[in-house]
Order: sequence, then structure tokens, then C-alpha cells
Amino acid sequence: MRGRMQACAIAALGNAVPLITPATIGLVALRKGFSEGGLICLWGLLPVFLTYFYSDSNQFLVLLTACNFLNILLVCGILRHRGDWEITLVCLVVTSIILMGSMLMIFQQDFVLLVQRLSEVFEEVSRQTNVDVGNPEKSLIAVFTTWTIVLNTFLGVVIARWWQSIIFNPGGFKQEFQGIRLNRQILVLILSILILSSALFNQYSDWAQLSIFPLLVSGLSLFHWLVNEKKLGKVPIILTYLFMVLFTPFIIFILAFLGTVDCFYNVRQRLRVKV
Repeated sequence: MRGRMQACAIAALGNAVPLITPATIGLVALRKGFSEGGLICLWGLLPVFLTYFYSDSNQFLVLLTACNFLNILLVCGILRHRGDWEITLVCLVVTSIILMGSMLMIFQQDFVLLVQRLSEVFEEVSRQTNVDVGNPEKSLIAVFTTWTIVLNTFLGVVIARWWQSIIFNPGGFKQEFQGIRLNRQILVLILSILILSSALFNQYSDWAQLSIFPLLVSGLSLFHWLVNEKKLGKVPIILTYLFMVLFTPFIIFILAFLGTVDCFYNVRQRLRVKV
């Protein structure tokens, strides 16, 4: 991107290709800050708003795209200001929950329509398979859509940071991503949220599980570092991402556990000392 007009054009037209527009918004926010990133975000939101008002697509899903763009802008601005991934990941989860909560309050009718359509889909599946799959609860749908915001925002930030590294610091993103490690204060906060939600606020336990996302990324970072350090090639990484899709809860637990262990024992430093 040579200038503002090129970035605006990519943001406006890039909606046809997944993650291009959010990554473009993120790249500009990382380099120029909130003001320039906000301008690019507005151009990216233009076709989203047109789709919302003039398309037959589910309006709440369209709003999720807009929410993702705004979250990318916020998180990349935080990463630019703070310069560390640990706080950025925590803020990513917090801003995702805040934006989702705001959408549920402001666009409640659109969310109800989404729930109704999903219920119709589940009922149709039940009729065709003669198996009662039940109807999804509103709270679970809200949590699931929040997870999609978290994951899409994270992917957009990663791509934006990768692009920035290619342009200004070749090879820097690899070292940066493989060095992500949470400090103990953040770990204590995450564990406290999980324990309190299970013991005292069970109705919010599904929402509380979002707090493990920083641990998941930390464990994934450590795994990438181990594969690179031991020169195991790309096959273990490809298999891990494949298993993450096929066996999501199990792989997430393992990666979160790796992140927890690394938080206490600093695995990278201990292995380097042994070598």
C-alpha cells in the first residue's frame, strides 16, 4: 500500500476475500495509530452497512463483521501503544465481550431473528435424521458468536503484524510470536475468573471460558518455538492445527496447559540452559 487512497480501496473492496479488510485496518492502525486506522475502518465498514440495509443476509451476522473491524482497530491500537502481546491478548478478550454485549443490547431484535433461524435449522435436522438435537440456547449462541469475534480479531491482528514485519522487519514476527508468554499476574486473574464463575456465578461459566484464550495463544506460541528449536519441520504444526479443528476441546486444553506450565517454569529459558 503506497498511501491512504490505496489502503481505503483495499479496505472497501477487500470484503470479498476473508481477513483482507481487517488485516488492512490492523496494518494501518499498527503503523499510523487510531486516527488513520479509524479512517480506513470507515471505508471497510461502508459495504458492510450497505449489506445490512439492502441485503437479505442475516443482519446480525453482518453486524458481527462490523464488530470485528472495530475490534481489530482497538486491539491493534493497543498493541502499537503497549508493544507486548500479553496485555493485548487480555484486552482482545475484554473488548470482544464489551462489543458483543453492546450489540446484544442495541440490536436485540436482530439477534432474536438469528436465534429463530438457527432453531429452524436444528428442527429441520431433527426431522431429517429422526434424532432430537434440541434447540440452541440464546446464551450459548451469544458465547459462540463472541468466540468468533475473538478468533477473527486475533487472526486479523496476526496477519497485520506479519505484513508489518515483512515490510519493515523481515523475520521479526516469527521471533515475536514464538516469544509470547503470560506473566503470573495474568494467569492468577484467569484462574480466579474460572474458579469464581464455577463456584459462585455458574450462569456465566460459558462466558468465563473466554478468559483462557490468552493461555491458548501462549501455549501455541510455545509449541511453535519448540518445533522451531528442535527443527521438527512443518508437519507437527500442520497436524496440530488439523487436530484443533477435529478435536477442538482436547487440543485447546493441551495448549492452555502448555501456556500455564510456561507461565510458571519459563520453558524456553530452562531448555536453553540445558543446551
